[in-house]
Parts: sequence; C-alpha cells; structure tokens
Amino acid sequence: MLEFDGREKYHRFRRPGERLEEMVMREKQREDEIRELTGWTMVRLTWADLDRPHATSERIRRAFRASSGVGRN
Repeated sequence: MLEFDGREKYHRFRRPGERLEEMVMREKQREDEIRELTGWTMVRLTWADLDRPHATSERIRRAFRASSGVGRN
C-alpha cells in the first residue's frame, strides 16, 4: 500500500488539544492496524520522493518484492 505522507495531514487531522506527538503516535497505530488486519506492506512517500523518481520506484519495487516473498530462499 502506498501512502502519501505530507505535513498538512498532521495538522488537518489533529484533534483539539492534541499535541503533535500524540497525533503522530495515533497515526502510527492506524498504520500498524492496517498492516495487522490486511498483511499489506506500507510504503510512505513524501514530496521529496517525487524529486527522485528512479530511487523511489526502486524502493517501492523492493518493498513489494519483499512482501511477496520473491527472491527469498
């Protein structure tokens, strides 16, 4: 699963009175739950990744190969 991780989301979905650290931990728990329930591999992309398309696409391919077991002994 690919997910774009921009700074804006951390401010937009922050609950009233919630510290940024609490919001980040809640986001990490959400991601862990998705992985546990689905078995999906999570790959987070940022704006900086878009400036390195070759490296980013290789990173995504590596993650999907690892999750599918391709290349394992």
